[in-house]
Amino acid sequence: MATYRDMKRRLANVTRDGVLSAYARDATADDLAYLVATGNMHEYALADIALAAVVGAAPLGLMLDVEAEYERLRDAVGTILDDTEHETEMQLARLGEAEPLAAAQTAWNEGMDAHPQVTGWTRVTGPDPCPLCRGLETDDPLPASVPMLVPHPGCGCTAEPVGP
Repeated sequence: MATYRDMKRRLANVTRDGVLSAYARDATADDLAYLVATGNMHEYALADIALAAVVGAAPLGLMLDVEAEYERLRDAVGTILDDTEHETEMQLARLGEAEPLAAAQTAWNEGMDAHPQVTGWTRVTGPDPCPLCRGLETDDPLPASVPMLVPHPGCGCTAEPVGP
């Protein structure tokens, strides 16, 4: 059975691959932004459902502001497509993968704040953590009031909830 981390990574990879495939077929900036926004929306829903299962509660129905997300991503894609100094495919691949992972972390953190069953958390790093994340990994629970590090591109960390 796939873990939440596996499913989260798979969704990010599917989004990245979809963006690159669409770009190869001359998709517009609007199309590419829509693909990434859709990936972000799916990650939000997955995080909500997975966290509910972990804490033994119903999903909260966390919602991503899709319109604002689309506008923000359309600007980001436009910037990438207008950039003549850097490799477009590499930037689009990073956007298509990092954005959904960041959306998953944001939704997970929002859910942890909203579930009364969560009294604290521990950081669990991804398979290849950056030095900053590796240094912050601990088995000692932190109070729920301590925020997790702001998600950064490619970060695969998860805040594992601790309950009473």
